[in-house]
Amino acid sequence: MSELRSTGVAGPAASILRPETAIQLRDIVAAAVSQEEPLAVEGTGSKRGLGRPVQAARTLSLSAMTGVTLYEPEELVLSARVGTPIAEIETLLDESGQRLEFEPLDYGPLHGLEPGLGTIGGVVACNLAGPRRLKHGAARDHILGVYAVSGRGEMFKSGGRVVKNVTGYDLSKGLTGSFGTLAVMTDVTLKSCRRPRPRRPSCCAVSPTTRRPAPWRRRWARRRRPRVLRICRCMSPRASPTAISAMRRRR
Repeated sequence: MSELRSTGVAGPAASILRPETAIQLRDIVAAAVSQEEPLAVEGTGSKRGLGRPVQAARTLSLSAMTGVTLYEPEELVLSARVGTPIAEIETLLDESGQRLEFEPLDYGPLHGLEPGLGTIGGVVACNLAGPRRLKHGAARDHILGVYAVSGRGEMFKSGGRVVKNVTGYDLSKGLTGSFGTLAVMTDVTLKSCRRPRPRRPSCCAVSPTTRRPAPWRRRWARRRRPRVLRICRCMSPRASPTAISAMRRRR
């Protein structure tokens, strides 16, 4: 216990350890290994209800390791420390018209916590994603690199800042979804994607007695092929005119 307290990270006799740097994290893990003391790794605890409870006397909280360390909108790459809130990262990406394509979810309200507490490290450690996972994949498909501390108290790096940068085993993808059981990540690098432009409908109102307006047909022929064509007819001639709307395909 004296080695864990000597790190100066947590308060006296506290059961929660909060390192602020990777060096402090390495010292805490190394001390826990030497004393054979298990640690429960978490960020802000927003995903504590997922999986089985960890049987550990102490909690290793990474909530103090925050901040975006690298963001290059032109290169579509972002690096952040694991305790950085997802809301902060999404706000930064939104200013440049970008987003995380795997759509990370906020599990805090599901477990009775305040919204906006989820961290980027928790999303990567749990390999979580939103409805866009069916098309764009989960967090594992967008991870580029990590900095981490192994279970023996050794710091290591895997991957980098570009897609084709892996030789040998891709440890960053292996750590994604491990729930902190293989190593404790300190920094993660992810791919960002440009936010698609919103699709605007093209509308034309005609008389209820006219089914195929010639001017509208000529104007429509010069446009692209519609993706969805929806025609709604009025029940009464005195009601509002027929609305014909089409969502144009954007390629």
